[in-house]
Amino acid sequence: MSVRFSAIRLKSDVPTNQRRSPIGIGIEAEPGEVVTSALATAELLAGRGGGRAFVIGQDGVREALTDAGIRVLEGEPEEADLVVVGPGSLYSSVLPNLLISDIRDAVGAANGIRAYVCNVATQPGETGFYSAAQHLEALIEHVGDGLFDYVLLNDNQDARRPEGWLGQPVQVDVRRLESFEVTIVEEDLVDVTNAHRHDPAKLAAALMRIQQQDRAERPRQRRTVSQPTASAG
Repeated sequence: MSVRFSAIRLKSDVPTNQRRSPIGIGIEAEPGEVVTSALATAELLAGRGGGRAFVIGQDGVREALTDAGIRVLEGEPEEADLVVVGPGSLYSSVLPNLLISDIRDAVGAANGIRAYVCNVATQPGETGFYSAAQHLEALIEHVGDGLFDYVLLNDNQDARRPEGWLGQPVQVDVRRLESFEVTIVEEDLVDVTNAHRHDPAKLAAALMRIQQQDRAERPRQRRTVSQPTASAG
């Protein structure tokens, strides 16, 4: 799992019942405290049982994870069993990370499964009425082809849409998707109470099943990652 947060400072006028979870995922902070990306990542992972993590980043992330009791794996990116990119805003979250050459190269070098989780809903002003294929096309245009083995798509279009929501469920355009050299996985991945969010349990179960099946059915076959056709600028 990839977790990325900006630093957050809690204002003193925030209601008391909201001060313990400033970004909505259970990370505790007091008014005036700065929560950095490293600390937020460490606390989030530690709260989910700790474990191991492979870090692509600076020493601050490694130190925070170690202090939280999480074992930071040493070695090369090739050792990763599963690399998951997404869900997240296509142009303001996913692509900015992949445009960093160290991150893109690490994903491409992984011997394990590399999966892209497409958003369940479009984002007005960013992905408009993008279909699933258009999300994938944008990734390939900017970071090259062959980076992912699997693309996970939601096929449940009946989740509740929040009042005033301007986004639309991402449509699965099968014919266009068939032209890509990736394995398309269509499942019910959405939170039925909120049509613009994934259900974490459904998504985790799908990823673990894919990883287990892939390991059992075939040896890993590496593909060459092509260079992007569009410049980062």
